[in-house]
Amino acid sequence: MALTEDETSAHLQPDVPHAARIWNYWMGGKDNVAADRAAGVPYILRSPDEIGSLFDGLEMEEPGLVQITQWRPDGEAEWLDAYGAVARKP
Repeated sequence: MALTEDETSAHLQPDVPHAARIWNYWMGGKDNVAADRAAGVPYILRSPDEIGSLFDGLEMEEPGLVQITQWRPDGEAEWLDAYGAVARKP
């Protein structure tokens, strides 16, 4: 059963962040409040080249900057569009 507009307003807690409204904020929507905008840490998409530049001046460990599933070479892993690396100061 859907809530009426009055019931929805009674359940909205503008001082408490909500995952759906945080997502709405990240996607550029307008259905969010200050608590949602302050709570979320945005997911910033970066290309492998941009990620690699964060390691400038460091020595990368093998296998280097690769899809994170390649860090577990002991079996088949589902492909993920996520990259990572481990590096240390020279």
